[in-house]
Amino acid sequence: MCLTLKEKSRKVTAKKDIVVYKFLTELPDGNLQTPYKDFNVEIGNTYTSLLLLESYHFVLYICDYGLHSYSKLEDAKDHTAIHDLFGKVVFAKCIIPKGAKYYKGTFNGSVNYASDELIYVELVK
Repeated sequence: MCLTLKEKSRKVTAKKDIVVYKFLTELPDGNLQTPYKDFNVEIGNTYTSLLLLESYHFVLYICDYGLHSYSKLEDAKDHTAIHDLFGKVVFAKCIIPKGAKYYKGTFNGSVNYASDELIYVELVK
């Protein structure tokens, strides 16, 4: 998943908690995994990552490194509806915590974030 920015922007520091959403693959053993990086996650845990911005064709900027999330649950659901390859999909409410660094951009036309910290709060329907 790559976050696209129309112009080079600086990392923003979250002034308050930001509620976001992720879709995850539920494995046959019940473990949860991110669909693009195949990273196992657990509800209740906080994860951190590098947050790097890369240029692309001098017009668009791509943020490929970071913890990616959707601003709306509906957008996460819409994205998974067009893919069969993810297997059993579940949705998680997450928080980009106050003080975390993030970029805000788009992925497949919806508003998305890439952050250096993400808390997995709960599974949602």
